[in-house]
Amino acid sequence: KIYEDMAIMYRLIDLSPKIFLIAEPLYNYRQRAQSATTSSFSEEQLYAIKNSKEIINFVKERYPNVLHDAEKHYVKKCLIICVMVNTSNKNTRKRFQVEYKQLLNILGNNKNNLAKNDKFKYYLLRAKVYRIFHTINRFRRVLFCE
Repeated sequence: KIYEDMAIMYRLIDLSPKIFLIAEPLYNYRQRAQSATTSSFSEEQLYAIKNSKEIINFVKERYPNVLHDAEKHYVKKCLIICVMVNTSNKNTRKRFQVEYKQLLNILGNNKNNLAKNDKFKYYLLRAKVYRIFHTINRFRRVLFCE
């Protein structure tokens, strides 16, 4: 299972009687070439959505005052997965078109939980022009060495 840290960290923090913030980094991520954060879309990526839903239920029950933040996190994960599917190869887009449409509907129903630039991405996805925009933007970065 991927995103296992996301699935457990909030529970561990909840069990902690005290939490301290220190300047020294003690937790590191190792990013492999085919890690979940650097690879193209796979079905396992949907665990991020499942985990985010679990976090919402947990927060709703125990910390309703931060529910809005948990919902924003969930909507952001939906957007990230939509972008990943949208920029994947044709076979992947076809294979996950049902999930993609479901996530687009979730985004449409939760636009208020998206930041301004994320709303722009959502509208590009909805208009079916995100891949074109993404390709042009990527080309622009290479061309201008950004």
